[in-house]
Amino acid sequence: MINQTRRRASFAAGMLTVLTSLSAHAVPILEFAPSDSVVVVGDSFSVDVFASDFTDLFTFQALLFYDPTFLSPNAITEGSFLSGAGTTAFFGDFSAGNIVFINLLLDSAVGVSGSGQLATLNFTALAPGTSSLTFADFLLLNSAGELIDAEARNGTVIASIPEPNSLALVAIGLLAGCFVLRSKLWLPRA
Repeated sequence: MINQTRRRASFAAGMLTVLTSLSAHAVPILEFAPSDSVVVVGDSFSVDVFASDFTDLFTFQALLFYDPTFLSPNAITEGSFLSGAGTTAFFGDFSAGNIVFINLLLDSAVGVSGSGQLATLNFTALAPGTSSLTFADFLLLNSAGELIDAEARNGTVIASIPEPNSLALVAIGLLAGCFVLRSKLWLPRA
């Protein structure tokens, strides 16, 4: 009876250890921040490419898709996640509908761990509508040159037509009221 109780306690402790170790190793995530953006047509806005829960990230390469009917890219800039660990090489380019960028550490023996900003994408909203921001392909390597598995979470940008400024509407209403009042004062009375 005592041996059976010890075995159950030992089994429970072992299971607790396994479950704890599984939850401690979260799957790395690539995502856009903010994941969903609502912008006004004609405005420029930025979206970050963010890495979460990485261990030893040394090199990052990505191909992203967007809808050129609604968005026009202006710039791609390096984030602080890899550059915070040392000298990096960063390359970014875009054409209609896709963006590619590469970021790698040059003078470090180990990659970075944790979470941080990989890049910032700046766009201008061209027309009303919705565009997905999609990780079409990506390559993540650690300092040993081994692939890192990660989950990619895509984003969305909704571009809307600007609403009239409420102050402008009040001014138009006052002008219209003044015009009506003025025309009534100048009309000859019968």
